[in-house]
Amino acid sequence: MRNRSIDKILLSVEKPARYIGNEYNAVHKNLDSVEVRFAFAFPDVYDIGMSHLGIRILYDILNKRDDTFCERVFAPWVDMEEQRTHKSPSLCAGRRAVCL
Repeated sequence: MRNRSIDKILLSVEKPARYIGNEYNAVHKNLDSVEVRFAFAFPDVYDIGMSHLGIRILYDILNKRDDTFCERVFAPWVDMEEQRTHKSPSLCAGRRAVCL
């Protein structure tokens, strides 16, 4: 079930696709079937992180393992950070409950 408060915020940011987690080649696994869940945090925005070859290679290597699920997490852009500060939504990794 989607969080309705995040839907409202997504309408007010320049590139909402950065935050929905359904990009091409994204890996989706049944979380009940993995032993290791890994959040690969990149210290910059989505656009910069996804152009980094190293993160793409490591994401692929980790997700080829049957027992591991790796998600990518990026810093929010200024427009999302502004919304997050005013509306107080948690920073989360994708659709899973890895929130700060």
